[in-house]
Amino acid sequence: MTTDARALDWDEVTARLAAAAESPAGGALCVALPFADNPGEARRRMAAVAELARLLRAGETLPSLAAPEIDAAL
Repeated sequence: MTTDARALDWDEVTARLAAAAESPAGGALCVALPFADNPGEARRRMAAVAELARLLRAGETLPSLAAPEIDAAL
């Protein structure tokens, strides 16, 4: 983990996301989210979050982010 990620408590951020996940698989995906490699990537991700927030404020319904458990079927 980079110094920047530690300074921004990235582990805590991803742990809180994982706690809000709708499934264990979704939680695992949240914990595994990588820290942005550069400012451009961080801006791109922030723009995506801003767009989702705009949709929610406009009353749109977003699809579930639950990651289905498929391990047993594999």
